[in-house]
Amino acid sequence: MIQPLEDRIVVRPNDAEAVTADVLATAYDSDGSADDLRVTDVFVPVGVPPADVVDGRVTVARGAEPMVVPFRVEDADGGAATASLYVPAAGDNLPFVRD
Repeated sequence: MIQPLEDRIVVRPNDAEAVTADVLATAYDSDGSADDLRVTDVFVPVGVPPADVVDGRVTVARGAEPMVVPFRVEDADGGAATASLYVPAAGDNLPFVRD
């Protein structure tokens, strides 16, 4: 049985209107080069502006409520995986997970 891989990238909340995470920073391709990986889709909830993706860095607008935003990564051979990015709510002094 293949065990799930837990690989966290922590983005510190602040007063910014959006969060940016390098979701490919710890990604790997078991049968190719990690340099060939690319983010192909980011599935933001309805009512949230589309995410911006530049060089594997995903930027998502923050809202009044926290959200989990799935994203899809593909390799050069068409293999794909989906993971999720936790986006904290906008505002100051809100609780958040520490690494």
